[in-house]
Amino acid sequence: MSHIVVGLDIGTSFIRAVIGKVDDEAVDDRKDRIEVIGFAKRPSQGVRNGNIVNLDAVASVIKETIDSAEQEAGEEVVSVFTAIGGSQTESILSTGSCGIDRKNRTGRNFLSQVDDDAMYRAREQATKQLYPLGKELIQVITRKYSVDGIKGIDNPRGMQGVRLEVETLLITASVTAIENIRQSVLRAQYYLENEMFCKVLAASCATLVKEERELGSIVIDLGGGTTDFMVWSDGGPLYSSSINIGQTVVTKDIATVKGVPFDVAEKIKIESGCCFLGMDDLNDEVVIPGVGGKAPELTDRHEICAIIEARMRELMVMVKKDVIKNSGIKCLRGSIVLTGGGAMMEGIVELTQDVWKTLSVRVGGVKPLGFTKDESYRDPDFATACGLLLGNRTARTTEQAKFRKASSDNSSFVDKAKGFLKKFF
Repeated sequence: MSHIVVGLDIGTSFIRAVIGKVDDEAVDDRKDRIEVIGFAKRPSQGVRNGNIVNLDAVASVIKETIDSAEQEAGEEVVSVFTAIGGSQTESILSTGSCGIDRKNRTGRNFLSQVDDDAMYRAREQATKQLYPLGKELIQVITRKYSVDGIKGIDNPRGMQGVRLEVETLLITASVTAIENIRQSVLRAQYYLENEMFCKVLAASCATLVKEERELGSIVIDLGGGTTDFMVWSDGGPLYSSSINIGQTVVTKDIATVKGVPFDVAEKIKIESGCCFLGMDDLNDEVVIPGVGGKAPELTDRHEICAIIEARMRELMVMVKKDVIKNSGIKCLRGSIVLTGGGAMMEGIVELTQDVWKTLSVRVGGVKPLGFTKDESYRDPDFATACGLLLGNRTARTTEQAKFRKASSDNSSFVDKAKGFLKKFF
């Protein structure tokens, strides 16, 4: 038996869909449990700086994108998983604790065994926060447990103790942005599975390897409207944020400096763009088309690169300052992994290495998922869509099913990311 899962990434520049077939009879979560059977992307409409501004336009592109993926997959799509990112999301590091034996009313130090109920109650306590007005909790990501002061425990189930504590990362999102995404999907005539995931978390799960998560790494998603980033440490997410500068701003810079329309500037960026002046072959000629009565202009890649690098360097410096200020990370032992459409620009690795003063930078291509006809789904701009697909293939594991049953008694608590993070890797 198998079932279909669909990852839908609604971006500022493109909308992407990936269809995967999951083998329900697989005995573990090996990579061959899921296979990509179709994918597609189409230029976005109705999205500005990561925000939906026209529901019908977005719905129309969603429908067109999924229709194209359906034709390749030979399957009909009914429902999708999607994600939210940009300034609409925020992360909060939180802890929760509880007595391991909930029936112990004497207050005496009787040892008890940690079970699913105790883990659930500890995580529930971690979610009891005052969230900003207009925000709602979308994910609770379990980092580490402690039992009676013994820290750094990944899975305390079965251990003996008196008190259990958990460290979590809470992800909140704008209720308005969530509803706009939901309405767009519904208008495209698809059912939205569960609630929203965090975009950069999905991209992380599609690109990071175990050693990078353990050592401490940073995933930077270079999107069209925003740049999202997530810091990983000790195997789990530690901090997530966003900068409201994306690749469309780079295109606007070219358009402004060279006096050409946006679509012409975008073509120049894609065909001749580079974001690091230290690269070779920057003397190649570039023709700037004439507009109106203006004659065509002849320039070189070096001049175009100078325009692009100024903005990209500014962006990377802003991300670095934010990470240093807010994550608590003092040194980077893992990697900086670049995803999103901006990660495919020439010179991006070298620029990032120069700004962060590290050689441990790579472009985060998606892990192979058994689709050999066309492997362009592994490009970094498909990382979020593939991450949604990968994460939700684990939703039917036994452990996740048990946790969902336990958490159904209290609808205020959400922990969709437990299986998303723990079972996938």
